[in-house]
Amino acid sequence: MIEDVGGDAIVLIGTKGGFFLICSDFEHEKRGNSIGNTNSTLHYNISFNDHTRTFLINGPLRNIEVKGNIIYNVVDENLVGVVDATPNAAVNKNVIFSQNRFHTKAPFKAYRGYWKANGCGTFAQKAPMNYKQIQFSNNQFSKVSRHKEPGMKM
Repeated sequence: MIEDVGGDAIVLIGTKGGFFLICSDFEHEKRGNSIGNTNSTLHYNISFNDHTRTFLINGPLRNIEVKGNIIYNVVDENLVGVVDATPNAAVNKNVIFSQNRFHTKAPFKAYRGYWKANGCGTFAQKAPMNYKQIQFSNNQFSKVSRHKEPGMKM
């Protein structure tokens, strides 16, 4: 469910597939049929009890800023913070998550993943997050699992 609270904020409540998809079609971009996803921002939104994962990345992406969002989830024990499902041949550049607040029942996790094809947007872990392509700084967490970043707050 989406509620527009006025101004520049959007509140998402209880969506099954997660909070936000940041994507670009790698195959279309290679053929020149897409300009890709460049210079995008996702600022000051609220995710309330959305399920599965909060952010899904599928690049190549360039100059993306995810800043000042609030992720509140006290219902999903397996919630994943960020899944990067970018194809191996694609490269993300200057994708930054900063000053977001994650208040979650599940520990925050970020990893490279792949679609499992056995459910609604289900992704499995393929490898650790590539912190050179996806950068994190000054975010706040209630719990974390194998994640460190500059300026991290608990």
